[in-house]
Formats: sequence, structure tokens, C-alpha cells
Amino acid sequence: PAARVFGQNAFTGAINIVTKKRLSNTVSANIEAGSFGQLNGSLTVGKEFKNSAIIAHVGVLTSDGYRKNSDYNNYNYFLKGVFNKKQQPIEVVATFFDKKFGAQNFYTPEAYGFNEYEETQNSLLGVSTTFKTDKFKITPRAYWKRGQDIFLLKRDDPSFYRNLHITNKAGVEVNAAYTSNYGITGFGIDVSRVAISSNNLGDRDRKMANLFLEHRFKFAEGAIDITPGIAVTYFSDFKFHAFPGLDLGIVVSENLKVYGNLGVTYRIPTYTDLYYKDASTNGNPDLKPEEAFAQEIGLKYNSKRFTSSLAFFNRDATNLIDYVRTNTTDSKYTATNITKVNTKGFELNTAYRFKINNLNQMVSFGYNFLDDDILDQNKDLSRYSLNTLKHQFITRFTSKLFKNISQNIIYRHSERAIGTSYNVWDASVNVAFKSFNLTVTANNIFDAAYIESGFVPMPPRSILLGVRYGF
Repeated sequence: PAARVFGQNAFTGAINIVTKKRLSNTVSANIEAGSFGQLNGSLTVGKEFKNSAIIAHVGVLTSDGYRKNSDYNNYNYFLKGVFNKKQQPIEVVATFFDKKFGAQNFYTPEAYGFNEYEETQNSLLGVSTTFKTDKFKITPRAYWKRGQDIFLLKRDDPSFYRNLHITNKAGVEVNAAYTSNYGITGFGIDVSRVAISSNNLGDRDRKMANLFLEHRFKFAEGAIDITPGIAVTYFSDFKFHAFPGLDLGIVVSENLKVYGNLGVTYRIPTYTDLYYKDASTNGNPDLKPEEAFAQEIGLKYNSKRFTSSLAFFNRDATNLIDYVRTNTTDSKYTATNITKVNTKGFELNTAYRFKINNLNQMVSFGYNFLDDDILDQNKDLSRYSLNTLKHQFITRFTSKLFKNISQNIIYRHSERAIGTSYNVWDASVNVAFKSFNLTVTANNIFDAAYIESGFVPMPPRSILLGVRYGF
């Protein structure tokens, strides 16, 4: 259902990142050191002026790596400014991420003997403002995104196989909401152009437009709300698509709410899906967009001490893109539309809050079940689709035994569709003083060996010590 607002990004779930509206005077610094040569640091500075405000952040994460060719050096920069605050505020956001890392077995199995390496850069610049009246709110925004990716199949021999991709996306969007006696109407449009220059994918560009409209009706003094909506999208290489959706919420009592939603979602093939070629992969220029009809029903309970949520979901997908080989002896996988995939499952989360010696404590647990039924597909020929998470149980104990000392213990049990399972324990302790915090974090305490995706083993036991200072 989120496709009508977030477009194709909602195919497997939408995440909308919203930065804080109010910026204040702040300075904080953080430094961490730990296993495998980990050294992390960050500095955040915020300053509020008479008619403007600004916040800047710089972060560094480095490591020698927990296994061969898994080292990394990551840098991130963030800058946000609000100008002309007293009249018509203008918000400017700029980000830059620079990552260099050994990518051992990210794309090929260990048996191939490659020494993969990758460098990525991503930047974003956005400018927006908001106009408001008692009933009307409109937010125009202009943005530019740039991405650069260099991949080497052999780190010590760049000439053996090298991919270089540079992407640019520029666009404008307008989101608006109108409040009337009949409810709230939301609508918006996003128009953009994306271009890629690549020694593997070629030089290509795509024009896109997304228009959405939805209206929230409220009945029974707000106890029932119904929100129908529709999105219409246009891609210059995939033409028009329409995606309707419907949300329903019922307030049963002060603590209990029941909800449901259904809608059509989609994802167009990426340029990698369409055109990428290497020793083990073939793109497919004849791919069709992925589409799915998703339904969800659930309930949420919230009281002072106890919170719980339960949701059941089902998704019927067509033309799902997987990488498939023709037989078990073939080493090359080709991007292919799978005829039909049904995904169903449920999610349960609960938390209980209590006190010991007047100090806050919390116990929580969550369970997820996911069942993928891929019709007319041989699991031995698929690279990705059957390796999904089938069962996952997570429990957390957050406690305070002293006023300034808190601790977390997290246990996670996971079982994937191919039958492998693993148990992971993490723990952390935080000691808070007036202006600074000391932290100790232990991950994978019992050194579980497991793989979450692809061919890459996850990190073994590690410890990270940190100090954070702020005023």
C-alpha cells in the first residue's frame, strides 16, 4: 500500500527518513575502538542563530577486517541548515558518504579465488520549504543525487576486471495536504531524470514521474478511519502503471487498535538487472517490472506497562526478478522473471515494562514467520530467492541496576528457508556521567558461525569500547 506514496521503493517495505525540524546548540563527540582494528569516531556540532540554524556531522569508521580482505574505511558527512526562519523558512540538506572496503565473496564464492574490492561514493543535495495555512500545507523540494561505484574482481590486479558506474538523479517534488470537513486529502508529484555512465552497463538515462492521491475519511468520532489512494507512475522505458491501495484503522478501546491494508506494489528492473555482465552473471534487457498484491491485517495494544502488536500478511507477486541458471552444472546466472511467488507470514512483538528499586526495566520479544512459495522454480537453480529468513525470534532485556548504569542483552535465533539456523547473543553496558558516556558492546558473544546472505560469513565474536562526550 505504501507504493502510492513512496513509489517502487515500497515493493519490499518503505522507510521514510525525516530529520529533526528543530535544530539547537549542541556539541558531541564519540570515539570507539575494538576487535579487528575497529576505530570509529564522530563529531556533531549544532548552532542556532537569530534567523537561521545549522548542524554539521562528520563520522569515520575503519577496521582491518575480521577475515581476509574484509577491511574498510568509511567516511560520512552531513550538513543541514534552516534559513529565513522568521518568515519563509528554507531548509538545505547535504550529505556525502565515501566507502572503501574489501568485498571478499560479496559476489562470487570462495572457490573462485577472487579478491574483490569496492569503492562507493554517494552524495545528496536537497532544498525545500513549506507553505502553510489553517487548512492547506504544501512542501516543494528540489534534489540532486550522485553515486559512483568502482569494483575490482582482483584487488591486486585492477586491469583484470574493473567496473565503474556513475549515476546522477535530479528531480523536483511537491507534496501537499488539505484538511476539510470530509477528512484529509494528500496528493503529490515527483518528476525526475536519472542517468548512468558505465563501462559495463553503457550510457543510459530514464525519465520518471510519480503522482499520488489519497484521502482519509474519519467516522464514529474518529474511531474509524479509511484511506483509499492511488499512484500513477511513468517511466520512459516502462511507460505508465497505476497502483491503488486502501488502509483501514479501527480504535476498539483506549488501548487497542485494529488495522488492515491492501494494495498493489511494484519495482522496475535496475540497470544491473537489465544489462550487467560478468563471468558468473548475465543481465536481461527483456525483463518486466515486478508486481505484487499485498494484504495485511493486525492489531496493536498499548498500555502503561505492556505493549503488543500482531500482524498477518500475504503477498502475491508476479514477475519477481531472480538470478537463475539453466542447470546445476552451469556457473552463469541470468536475470529472470519468476512466474509467480506467494509470500505469507505473521509478526508478533511484545514488551513489558516494570521497575526494580524504582529503576526502569524492560523485557521484549518478537517472532517473525515468513513462507515463500515459488511456483515452477527449481531451488537448485536459483541464486537468491529461496535463501530467505523463515523463522526469527528476538528477545531483549534492558535493565538498570544502578541510576547511571544500564545494560542490554539480546538473543536472536534465525532459521533460513534452506534449513540453516543459528543463535546469536549480543550485550552492551552503558555508564552515564554528567557530560559523557562510557559504553562496552560485545557482539556474537558465543562465536556463532553463520551466513545471512550470499557467500559472506558474518563476523565472529567482537568487543567495542566507546566514549561519548556532549554538552
